[in-house]
Amino acid sequence: MNMSEGLNDGGRVRVYDVWNSLKSMEGWLLGGIYANRLDTFQKSYEIQLLCVEPILQFRNPNSPEVRYWKLDWEEDAIGDDILKCKEQNTPHPLNFEEINHPYQKHNVIASTYWCEPDGVEKVSGYGFRNEGSDFLTALVLKLEARYITISARPVIEVRITNTVPSQLGTQLF
Repeated sequence: MNMSEGLNDGGRVRVYDVWNSLKSMEGWLLGGIYANRLDTFQKSYEIQLLCVEPILQFRNPNSPEVRYWKLDWEEDAIGDDILKCKEQNTPHPLNFEEINHPYQKHNVIASTYWCEPDGVEKVSGYGFRNEGSDFLTALVLKLEARYITISARPVIEVRITNTVPSQLGTQLF
């Protein structure tokens, strides 16, 4: 069975389950990337965000439905960085308050990155295979006008660019 480190099922979750949930975000809008602290750097035409436990917010363009993805990392026994993903209904553990707005359920009190246009066209996962298991190390969100690459590290690295990312490992989904 293919596995990837995750936050469900005793610390492990099948890559297939992560893929299914993340692929369902295709056609949704990226509402923002949140973290308690987002260190931001611009290099030429690329923006780099460094953060711990970022939260991705996705909004359904046809309804008030909102989903959040908490991202984290873990180092395996041989030193490889594994990306952990967990879908959740709130932006926890960030500070937030519930609000009554047609397109926003929570007011997140944290650093935020957002961009327009923000429609998610494709979600891809990259990583490596070891002993019959798949391990997720990076996610790529192809938006209407840019790519967002999220890489596992002790401090999660998010790169926003207009060019197709490369050298991410084996494409898992």
